[in-house]
Amino acid sequence: MPESPIPESALSGSPIPESPIPESPIPESALPESALPESALPGSPVPESAMPWEEVAGSDPGRDSDLAFRLGARRVRELLSRYDIHPSKALGQNFVIDPNTVERIVSLSGVREGDRVVEVGPGLGALTLALVRAKVSIRAIEMDPRLASALCEVLDAAGISWKMMPGGWGGTARRPGGTARGWGGNARKLPAAEISPPGRKAPQVEIVVADALRMDWPVVTGAVSPGTPACRSGGPAGDPDTCRSGDWRATWRLVANLPYAVATPLIMQVLEKAPAIDELFVMVQEEVAERLTAVPRAPGYGAVSVKVAYWARAEVVARIRSTVFFPQPAVGSALVRIVRREALAIDEGAVSYQELASVLRMAFSSRRKMLRGSLGKALGPGVFSSSGISPEARAEELGIEAWGRLAAAARVPTGTSPASTELVARDTLRSESRRGGS
Repeated sequence: MPESPIPESALSGSPIPESPIPESPIPESALPESALPESALPGSPVPESAMPWEEVAGSDPGRDSDLAFRLGARRVRELLSRYDIHPSKALGQNFVIDPNTVERIVSLSGVREGDRVVEVGPGLGALTLALVRAKVSIRAIEMDPRLASALCEVLDAAGISWKMMPGGWGGTARRPGGTARGWGGNARKLPAAEISPPGRKAPQVEIVVADALRMDWPVVTGAVSPGTPACRSGGPAGDPDTCRSGDWRATWRLVANLPYAVATPLIMQVLEKAPAIDELFVMVQEEVAERLTAVPRAPGYGAVSVKVAYWARAEVVARIRSTVFFPQPAVGSALVRIVRREALAIDEGAVSYQELASVLRMAFSSRRKMLRGSLGKALGPGVFSSSGISPEARAEELGIEAWGRLAAAARVPTGTSPASTELVARDTLRSESRRGGS
């Protein structure tokens, strides 16, 4: 059957009508099987007013057209129907239906043969297939057992060996709402610690059925065996036998089309708790991308922007049009690269991350206020003179270095009297940190 390209009207960039996103599979006629036309790729320089990102859309006739490695719209629709899966807006489930888009995403990610990749939310496996073609080893974390079942079928059809990992990862899957009952649908019994097809020495894809937000990340990245104490970012902690010597030094990449509902907390959790993952290449909502990469005075700049800058450098690489997803979201998506810093942006000896996060939470709760209004009462006026930060500055105007100076000044007392404002500031930070400053 000849493929017909998506009409140009779908690529106009005009606002998408605010009609509700369907919760059930849409008619086959509404799901284009073909890739976006090459004309979708802009051939002229991006205007200065536009964000500096590349448009990802377009077919490449030089690519291998092996259907087993390509999840188009018709195949996605058939799998969702057969496994009784209705994409959930609450979970932010949107499936890529253009194989050329996922191949371009993998190309932009920069993964190389032999790399170790964590993929969160593989869904039906469109991105997984493209990663396998790049000859990387993959550890895929999927929360929905029905999608994990469908993923196994897709991998089998492509002749890709996979292994269902056993329990003990700290992220038991939950159904929406947190209930303990089963997911229903057509999920098959998933074998644990078995390789399919039989006879393969090593799997190309390891599958973990779990909630990524509840994962024990040192276990996921191989720093420790399931059930053992975690390793610190600086190396094995406690008894050396509890960590695999040398293994914790190996680095991973995270490449994923992140569910919209969990993108920000998951990225922060990986930065804070998974030091072995030294680079993230993720697809997120455009709004989330702006917050992750924003600089001072930018519209999206906030506490998350500062926290990301503490751990890493982030940039928007490309944008993805909503027409390549099912269901089609009402907002655009973007690809963000986050590369972990070799040295933290702020010296841990001067101020801890928890103390910095406490100051950020207080300051950005009233982002438009001057700092003397949002922080002065809690930390005392002495912190401004000690840090060299103007009390008339606003939270959205300070960069990561300035936030480090302010948090450090709030931490270190300059007087000896218990009534000094700096001591009050230090006690406030400790109290905030105990309440969870991250």
